[in-house]
Amino acid sequence: MIQLAALPSEAAAREEWERLRRRHPELAALTPRIQRLDRGEGQPPLWRLRAGGFPDREAARAACQAIRSRGHPGCLVI
Repeated sequence: MIQLAALPSEAAAREEWERLRRRHPELAALTPRIQRLDRGEGQPPLWRLRAGGFPDREAARAACQAIRSRGHPGCLVI
């Protein structure tokens, strides 16, 4: 699985998925996951945008490398 962003709302995470999917066609084969992250007291939650469906960790790493090479620095292998 890879993490592509952490955003302030679920709607923003869904919009970011659509934007990234259009820019990086290889993401279309993946399954998006949007997960709420409750942070410390007094801080608003974040919504993690993740995608999965890789056969192994190396494939996820290669996908992140390709995505980062095209200007999206926030890709992390989870």
